Amino acid sequence: MAAAAKMQVEVEGVDDALEKLDLEKLSLEDTVDGTEINPGKSGDESLQVGAELVGDTRVLHRRGSDNNDDMFRIEKHGSKSQQEIRQFEANLNDKEKEDYVKIITRDVVQVSTAKASATKSKAKTTKTKFTSKAKSTSKAKEKLEKTKTTKKSKDQQTAFIRNGDKTRYGLASPPASSHQLEAKESPQPEQEGQCEISPEDEPLFRDNMLLRNLYDTWGLPYSQNLPLVSPLPSSETPLKTYIESNLDPSTKKAVRKIAATKLLVNDWCQLRNAYTVHAGSPRTPPTPAMMRGTLHHAYLEEETHPSAHIERMLDFVSRKAQALQRELKAKAVAAGKDKSMGDENVEDSQRALQLVNEMSTLSREESLANDWANKSIARMFALLTNSKAREIPIHSYMDMNQDRILEPPFDEVDAMNRSILISAIVDLFKFGNPKDPNDLTFVTELRNTLDFECDRDHLGAKPMIDLTKFIAETKRILSGYNCENLSLIISDVKTRGQNSLPNQKSQMDGAKDQTMFYRKFFEILTKDVEFTYNGLITNAKFRYLDIDKPLSPIIVLQMLRLNPDLFYNDFVKLSNGEPIGMELFDEDVKEIKLRKSIEKLNLNTSIKGEEEQQQQQQQQKLYHNSYEFRFDLLFQNPSEFSLICPSNESYLKELDEVGIQEAKDSNTSTPFPYSHYLKPLLKTWKTPPTLRYLAARSSQFFNLFNNFINDSTTVEYHNYKNKQVFEIRHYKHSQQQLDFAVKEACNFWLGRTLPKLPDSKEKCTYCDFRAKCPFALGEADELSNKRKLVGARLRQFLNQPAYSVISW
Repeated sequence: MAAAAKMQVEVEGVDDALEKLDLEKLSLEDTVDGTEINPGKSGDESLQVGAELVGDTRVLHRRGSDNNDDMFRIEKHGSKSQQEIRQFEANLNDKEKEDYVKIITRDVVQVSTAKASATKSKAKTTKTKFTSKAKSTSKAKEKLEKTKTTKKSKDQQTAFIRNGDKTRYGLASPPASSHQLEAKESPQPEQEGQCEISPEDEPLFRDNMLLRNLYDTWGLPYSQNLPLVSPLPSSETPLKTYIESNLDPSTKKAVRKIAATKLLVNDWCQLRNAYTVHAGSPRTPPTPAMMRGTLHHAYLEEETHPSAHIERMLDFVSRKAQALQRELKAKAVAAGKDKSMGDENVEDSQRALQLVNEMSTLSREESLANDWANKSIARMFALLTNSKAREIPIHSYMDMNQDRILEPPFDEVDAMNRSILISAIVDLFKFGNPKDPNDLTFVTELRNTLDFECDRDHLGAKPMIDLTKFIAETKRILSGYNCENLSLIISDVKTRGQNSLPNQKSQMDGAKDQTMFYRKFFEILTKDVEFTYNGLITNAKFRYLDIDKPLSPIIVLQMLRLNPDLFYNDFVKLSNGEPIGMELFDEDVKEIKLRKSIEKLNLNTSIKGEEEQQQQQQQQKLYHNSYEFRFDLLFQNPSEFSLICPSNESYLKELDEVGIQEAKDSNTSTPFPYSHYLKPLLKTWKTPPTLRYLAARSSQFFNLFNNFINDSTTVEYHNYKNKQVFEIRHYKHSQQQLDFAVKEACNFWLGRTLPKLPDSKEKCTYCDFRAKCPFALGEADELSNKRKLVGARLRQFLNQPAYSVISW
């Protein structure tokens, strides 16, 4: 769209333009900001449309025709005209919008700044008691929230991940700001009466954050009922709004990612979904039933994947790291003040402090690493060896412009970069004989192979897995099975307070669609190792994470503690710089090391003078700090710390004592031998552990299930009070139904169609928008018909399709 088309007209709409701008006729040859308003004919007859103000009616009509051939007539009667105009504008695609703005731009010459200023000033003075109350309350809450946040951030410094999501450390993401926890501050209104509110509506907007956010975002008068569609420009699609204006602190803004459940646009009410998205999608407090359901899911997860008691270890490591930081900081300050110390000693002190600070800080990379290590790799291993696993994270990519899910061999990384990342956590996987659940032939064969092929741990109890050999051997065993006698069934778990299914058919259909999405996503992940490997890397990049950043030694220790049988042999290989046997990863590591060597060589050969020499030495130090993985550095007592020759003996002795206490806590006879597993790894690793490594191993595990995905999915309905399964629904996978669900989701998120109205007013009972919703108030049919007529008439005039396209 031309630059001229992005004037105030597009942002504020025709109604605002009429109030604030002086109208004069321009010739067709005139331009705005050097951009031709009407470029004339090109192929077909160029658009010849005019706009005029006739009394209280705004008329858009074809030039040269009589005024009976109007595209759209807007009667000026208070707030309703604004609603009609915005409904009209919301249905325009990019080409229609460009032509439409040209119409308005052609008629607008001068901005009446005095009138606009007067309008703004008047609007400010008409703010009611409600607005003042809201602002003062917001400030008080903001101050209180800052106090809470400060205290919370301090408390979170020693909290780490424990067994997946069961205990989260607080440093993975910054605490939510006050504007994320409360309603957004209202924009300054441009029309008189924006902030006026009736006494009966004051409690409604004061107590309803979602409704208040929506009205403030859309700039609607509080006295007006909600429109059926967003009054914002058509480019402000629900997807764009969700990505860029999300108030949920758990959702990072500007990340092109949505949850798979957001694709279920027909499970309840599309209109409510649209309102919620434009209200910022803030996280609302869970209901008692939701909390009971969450507890039941946690109960099922704990039953299938019992927790390891590692709180003492995490607390010990955290306290030691903090003590080491304090000691090194004091030494660095003292070294800086001691003039007798050489510059090299001062720099060593500062470098040691910097390294320890970096290693003891847990970032968002560690959070994702925890998911991939302990919830993807470890649980897919459990699925193979125990025939069941829960809460495994999966993902996929969707090209919403083309209404399709990306999959190999048709799509590559470039296609992923243009798509939307869809994330999900699947409740339940079962891997076994679909005809006989008691047939554990495969599990028995795999376990026997592990017992025979693998070395045992230090106690001779557990097989220590070499993942390279394990993956190859598992593929060999699986080659003797087919989907008839061994298959993977994907299930979703729904919790209820009583033994009854949902009354609404849309909920039942939504649950079925959800399992079909999950099945498709997982099937794609199993098809091709390279596609999945690149997809996981792109997943991390979508979240603005560094795929090659060395992970903190703390998270590496946790991975080793929770799953020594899976990761120990790989960690030995990485520390020695050996290939892990995954070709794509091993080749990437070679390329990365070569690139770093060249960068270092360039630094060494770029000396031109004394000043450049000093800069180069500083760059070398930064380069050295950024890429080395000193696994031995952090696990030292402060009094024995050494940067050159780390001393770990006393630290390991204390850590083994912690292991003994952990065994007592969990009533186990055998403590975890920390020093046994750590000693071979306490050195500078030649290949650091990274998200790229975990992506490599995850992609290999996904691939093991290729060709074993069952055509059926299930939905289990659990009573969270008695913890019983009272019904299981089986669904045959239907590609046609899945394609329809994809199309519906893309239509909604790209704003292509009018949000579908619910099939029953029973769904309005607990809706936050019911007091102002046209459907709940019985006004939806009239508004819907008006919008459909206007959109069809305009498209017929412009001969344009009715959809928009997103690009990244």
